[in-house]
Amino acid sequence: MKKFKLPLIITISILVLILIAGVVFMKFSNFVSIKNQHLTEYHYSSGGGMTGGYFSETVEKYDDDFALITTEKAEWHSDEPAVKKYLVDARILSDLESVVRKNHMNFWHRKTFTNMFVADGESYSYSFQFSENSIDFSSQIYPAKYREKLKKLDEIIKNYLKNSKELSE
Repeated sequence: MKKFKLPLIITISILVLILIAGVVFMKFSNFVSIKNQHLTEYHYSSGGGMTGGYFSETVEKYDDDFALITTEKAEWHSDEPAVKKYLVDARILSDLESVVRKNHMNFWHRKTFTNMFVADGESYSYSFQFSENSIDFSSQIYPAKYREKLKKLDEIIKNYLKNSKELSE
């Protein structure tokens, strides 16, 4: 019986250390759990450049069959934004979600992508609202490996917009 006591104590100690390391990792990393959750809203915005203009795009669940895309665009800070709305197939949310999951964007939450700062440069912000948690990140400059992954989100939206009509107010 005594010869099993030491290996058991060592095994339990190792398991406790692994558990503590996992908790510390989750607490202090940029990780957001999206397990068993579905994307309910996506938001992209850019702005802050010299002209003060901005662009934003939101995709949100409208009902079981449709999603609503809302865009706002203003060229100058004093401009009234042009708002456009489109109903598209609700599958757009699962397509956007698959890009998030495939590229592990749940590790990008509040990530610092670069230390560069341009005082009059635009910032580009992304937000993904899931059933329970959200992922948010923003930067003026995204390194190429991130830009390529983010570009896929825009391609999905453009593809769905091709088959839609603007809603009238």
